[in-house]
Amino acid sequence: MKRMSVLMFFLALLCFIWMPQQSFGQSTNDVDEAAQNAFNIINGGCSGCNVDAQSKQLLLQTAGSLKLESYELMSSQVVAGMIYNFNMEVMDSSGHSENMTVKFWSRPWLVQKSPSDAYKVLQVKAAGSI
Repeated sequence: MKRMSVLMFFLALLCFIWMPQQSFGQSTNDVDEAAQNAFNIINGGCSGCNVDAQSKQLLLQTAGSLKLESYELMSSQVVAGMIYNFNMEVMDSSGHSENMTVKFWSRPWLVQKSPSDAYKVLQVKAAGSI
């Protein structure tokens, strides 16, 4: 009986490890929406964000003309809302692309009461910066 319990434990552990991330309440649409909201804040100048010098220069030079080329969700964390860490590739109007990491906090229930607090970019770093 003990052997069966151990076997069931390891089987459950394997299922947990191989389950897609979306099965824990995080849908692909949620991630897509978070990425788009984070990008919109960045493309709008990202005032009040913790932005490294290289990214800040890019954001100031492009003044809202960036396009989101692609993104990859690196991690997410449940807090009072969700914190997403993205790798994003953005492109300016001249075709120059830049990779950056973006830490984004999503609290959609605050949209009606306090829109400026609902979605926040916490940090932006150019790829390769420390």
